[in-house]
Amino acid sequence: NVNLTLLQKIEHYWTGLSFVITAGSANEHVIFTHRAANERLHVEVSRLSAVFSQWYYLASLSGLEWKKNLANVFIVAAKRKIKVAWNPGAAQLEAGLDYLKKYLKQTEVLILNKEEAKILASGLFEKILATKELLRVLAGCGPKIVGISDGARGAYVYSSGQSHFAKALPFKAVNSTGAGDAFGSSLVGGLMIYQGDLKKSLALAMSR
Repeated sequence: NVNLTLLQKIEHYWTGLSFVITAGSANEHVIFTHRAANERLHVEVSRLSAVFSQWYYLASLSGLEWKKNLANVFIVAAKRKIKVAWNPGAAQLEAGLDYLKKYLKQTEVLILNKEEAKILASGLFEKILATKELLRVLAGCGPKIVGISDGARGAYVYSSGQSHFAKALPFKAVNSTGAGDAFGSSLVGGLMIYQGDLKKSLALAMSR
């Protein structure tokens, strides 16, 4: 039952490919990626407008048109009153906070790991901030809710001056690939299921 309405086929370009190699006692992993047709992704306002949703979950964008695609997503979201959960990728973080601010003001949930949060906040502060300060600073840029994961040290969510923390479960990870994506999507799923209850949503995001 996956809706394929927005699936794009781009002539003369292969489907993107990734594979993961895990190694070492610390569960290190290396991901090899060839984005191929993904580099040519084009998000049209007209096609997005034809599909109704209460939420958009926006992950990393790259390729030739990522800035235009990002703008188009937020244009439709504003027009249709669709909530946006956003986990910015490397290209967006490199663009910097000044470029992203106009979109952060329209963001319902901003999701980052701690390293990403530091990069995004570096345009405001020279020194490294503690996680609770990062939450407050990034929330001040516009998003209603900020979630920051910190690996085995747990995760935080922040909204309207209140923060919640949850410890990571006391299990040795078999493979941590995609853990951040699982955290972010489960956090948003919790907000939908529990009608915005941050504490319950965080607990769901940290469950296995």
